[in-house]
Amino acid sequence: MISHADSQTTGAGLSPGSTLVLGAVTGLALGYLFFTDHGRQFRERLGPTLDTWLRELSRLRDTADKARLAYAEGRDSLAAMARVTPARHDVQERL
Repeated sequence: MISHADSQTTGAGLSPGSTLVLGAVTGLALGYLFFTDHGRQFRERLGPTLDTWLRELSRLRDTADKARLAYAEGRDSLAAMARVTPARHDVQERL
């Protein structure tokens, strides 16, 4: 029989049992990474890879910023042209 306490969830939508398992897995992973020779070797190999990913993400962000700037400049140019260019029916009336 499932008790009322077992059916409750945490704020993240996890049951207490799931939270316990998640905490245990996280603890095991951190223990492996920081307290074993294999974990240290893994971290040493992972460092340059993470640096590469971070550089690529930075380049992607810079590219997105440039695209946003180009879009804003184009939008502003079109808006300025719309304000300066007379409507078509005004041109025909002057002729």
